[in-house]
Amino acid sequence: MLSALDGAPLLRNMKFPSTDPELATQRELFSRGQRNPLRGCASAIDGLALRVQRPRVTDVPNPMAYWTRKRFFAIIVQAAVGPDFKVQFLSAVTAGSCNDSTALATSGLAAVLDAEG
Repeated sequence: MLSALDGAPLLRNMKFPSTDPELATQRELFSRGQRNPLRGCASAIDGLALRVQRPRVTDVPNPMAYWTRKRFFAIIVQAAVGPDFKVQFLSAVTAGSCNDSTALATSGLAAVLDAEG
């Protein structure tokens, strides 16, 4: 179902900051402006339920797993964006019924953040 993103050239251009200098640069860029609420952040992370057509049993083992509490079929997209508005991380691997913490853990971003910690 999510194979549309597999091998997409734009995904190769994404890089989550991982070294101390990269993180320092990102924090500095987010700190522009004295009243910036994201001061000191290295990335802005959020998720959303992206509406999809009802998946078929031939596409996924459990189509109803994509049914959300908001009463539509969806996949959960997790993304991290830097202060330059460039996407640093993107994951669309969980079904719409997943909660945020499960989607984040499944995306692989939680492991990256733990390694940074």
